[in-house]
Amino acid sequence: MSVPAERTRILWEIELIPEDRLSGIYDFLYHYRLGLEAAKEPAGSVMHFAGSWRDMPDEAFAAFTQDVAERRK
Repeated sequence: MSVPAERTRILWEIELIPEDRLSGIYDFLYHYRLGLEAAKEPAGSVMHFAGSWRDMPDEAFAAFTQDVAERRK
C-alpha cells in the first residue's frame, strides 16, 4: 500500500472516532511523532553534556544522583 493510501486510511479512521475521544488520539500521535524525531537525532547531539559534572565534588554528585532517582519515582 502506498504512503498516500495509508495516510488516507488513517485519516478516514480518525474521522470515525467520537469527538470526546479525539484528545486521546491527538496525545498519542503527538508523543509518537516526538519519539520518532528524537530517534533521528544523532548520538553526538547529547555529547556536549559529557563531562558536565566532572568538577562537582563527590558528595554533591552523590546528592544530585540521589535527588534525580527520587524525582523519577
